[in-house]
Amino acid sequence: MVGPLAERTLITAIAPKGIATIHTTVTTASRHIGDLLDFAARSMSIVLDFLVETTGAGGMNLSWLGRLPTLTTDCDRRLRSALRIRALRLYCLTIHYSALWYSACMLKHPRNGDSTKNAIDAFRPDAWTRQDPCLPNDWLELTPEWHRDHARRTDCARRQALVEIDVLAAKRCASRQAAPASGRAPTIRPSPADSENSIMWCLADSGAAT
Repeated sequence: MVGPLAERTLITAIAPKGIATIHTTVTTASRHIGDLLDFAARSMSIVLDFLVETTGAGGMNLSWLGRLPTLTTDCDRRLRSALRIRALRLYCLTIHYSALWYSACMLKHPRNGDSTKNAIDAFRPDAWTRQDPCLPNDWLELTPEWHRDHARRTDCARRQALVEIDVLAAKRCASRQAAPASGRAPTIRPSPADSENSIMWCLADSGAAT
């Protein structure tokens, strides 16, 4: 749905199986779990929110939805993985999402020529981009089986995850020379630590960094 006067304009959610919606909510489906997560993660970012807001649209339809940018096949695997796990930990709050969690964790994620690796093997080495006592350092404890502790439940953890999604989405747009340069979207600049081993950028106004 679209809320032009709300804090965020583009408001999205992943609905578990068996959920129906009313006419004012636009619903779409994906053939592949990975495509679903890629779009869900990007739709939570300020990048897509900015894009929708600048249109002045008071509503959303399937035609408009199909025009929103998605992650392409040439996207860096680490960036894609970082977006997916942050979205999963924000969305999968209850046991109704356990099937989605398991399917996402078991997606193939080849690394260094090893085709036996699953997505969970890429999720576990991840980490927050800053150290804070309110941010649980529990990445290595992730398992393919959903557990309520896997979800981000506190205000601090959820807000930090959203900020990191904003940065990841903005960096992907910047790499394709499509990042918005004004309005509500923050200015992005390379982090001093930005290198082949770093996929995060700094938000110039928020202080989020690698």
